[in-house]
Amino acid sequence: MRFITMMGTAALSMTAATLAQSTTINEIRTGSFNAEYIEFKGAPGASMAGLTMLILGDGTSTATLPALPTRSGAVEWKYTFPAGTVIGANGYLVLHNPGDSTNAFPFTIDPSATNLPWPLIAGDTSAAPATNTQIESPDNQTYLLVSDYSGTDTWETRAPLASNPASFSRDGSGGQDLDTDDNGVLDITPWTAILDSVSLKESNGAAPLSGQDWWYSPNTCGPYISRNIVTATSGTVIAGWDYQTTSNPNGGTAAAASPNTPKLYKSNAGVGTMYLDGTNGSSDWAQATELAAFTGTNVNATGTAAGGNGLDPTTSTTSSVALVNNTANGKAVTFKFSMSAVQGVTLSYATRLSGSTATSSGFKSQQWAYSTNGADWTDIDNFTDITSSFVLKTLAPLTAIDGAADAFLKCTFNLATAASGNNRLDNVLLLSNPVSSETIVTSYAGPTMGIKQAAWFLQR
Repeated sequence: MRFITMMGTAALSMTAATLAQSTTINEIRTGSFNAEYIEFKGAPGASMAGLTMLILGDGTSTATLPALPTRSGAVEWKYTFPAGTVIGANGYLVLHNPGDSTNAFPFTIDPSATNLPWPLIAGDTSAAPATNTQIESPDNQTYLLVSDYSGTDTWETRAPLASNPASFSRDGSGGQDLDTDDNGVLDITPWTAILDSVSLKESNGAAPLSGQDWWYSPNTCGPYISRNIVTATSGTVIAGWDYQTTSNPNGGTAAAASPNTPKLYKSNAGVGTMYLDGTNGSSDWAQATELAAFTGTNVNATGTAAGGNGLDPTTSTTSSVALVNNTANGKAVTFKFSMSAVQGVTLSYATRLSGSTATSSGFKSQQWAYSTNGADWTDIDNFTDITSSFVLKTLAPLTAIDGAADAFLKCTFNLATAASGNNRLDNVLLLSNPVSSETIVTSYAGPTMGIKQAAWFLQR
């Protein structure tokens, strides 16, 4: 688990109303009896007073009750936070199934988080009362964190049953209907604001399949199997270079011992070329005195599973490109690739200085620029904190070259002080920027504390 343990003084000075508005639904686990929870993230000390957690579904009856029509937008589950409830000191509150004497809630909640079991249904004396407060699944569901809820239901954690109120079945068919004409638009909105929402979907698409009910949040995730929801960012591999001594499917040129290091490197992931020959904005590096090949690193080696298409972290230490000699001060290396089919680009790579950081005579400045024609350049990031051990460097996401059939990124090297000084480059990777964050569904072990960092988006 990842925990946030520091309470910020700025958060403590905010008003309760302001703090509440920053509270979001962070993670959901449902369909797992006593292991269910809904985790919230917010400013430490934020008041939850006046807030209600709603789950909207279809209110379909169980086999033990007379058949009822499927109703989209029925309130299946509700929890109103009591006065005095606040977000924990680490920024989290975990609302969870209380379990029972046979099946306790199985996860350990960080002591800095607010640990809040939801109540059992009053009067429920069944053998497993926690089952009767369980969240329904699988089904299309919408989770709403709302303020000032004024709906007609007075129950907590499970809607009453219209046909058999004495039963404690977890059917929810008697909950208030907020979409009276079942068209996917809420006709009744008994709250003043929605602070956060997400819909879990059984199937993908703009409308539910036959027999399914609607969802009511623009933030959706699914189709889902397990119900842990996380946020990931990913991008398409545009091009990548690992400078290995073995061939690759894209015809990438291997690094070799000086003076035979090539001046052109075809990418071995995606499509691109690295130039050191004086073309496309690059400089003409001297073959014998300014180019070499030294031991590389696993830093930024991504592997096939991570989208590297052959950037193999198990072999990436074989070689790296070494740029040598203070005679090369002011010289540049250019990477050429296409942005015609992708949006945005982020370049990352591993680099290091020769010798110790304090006394190194290697290039201490790496100035990056972009171009759409290989002639007119715009400066962007300049790295001057290169160390004597391999470190990861990442350019800020760039959209200025979107749509360019020929796009260029150039790095100019400076501040070397001796013939033996050098920089090494390894595992250069160009990724397109994600157009939006992508939610994925994965296995889980408990409240994850901080796994959702952006809005919820459709999985696929």
